Amino acid sequence: MNEFEGGKLKSIKNHAGVIHNINCKEKNYPTKVNSFHNQTISKLGKRFDIIAKSIDGEIEAIKHIKYNLLGWMWHPEKEKNFDIKLVSIPKKFFKKI
Repeated sequence: MNEFEGGKLKSIKNHAGVIHNINCKEKNYPTKVNSFHNQTISKLGKRFDIIAKSIDGEIEAIKHIKYNLLGWMWHPEKEKNFDIKLVSIPKKFFKKI
């Protein structure tokens, strides 16, 4: 999604197979997420806002400023104990449609 809007990715280390803290400007987001990626956004697409970053400053979540597009760099479906907060996020987000 980000690349479609002119954004770019870059390779990073120490983000695959770990749990890390995030700072999020949206309510009801988790404060810790898993990570299964070795890439991050190096240039944000022109119509996206950053909504969460890892403690080390990498972008973890974005949303489109006009359309209902939401991107996370974590995988809630891979967790044994699913964080119920993550159910409310898409429900609230897609109510806007």
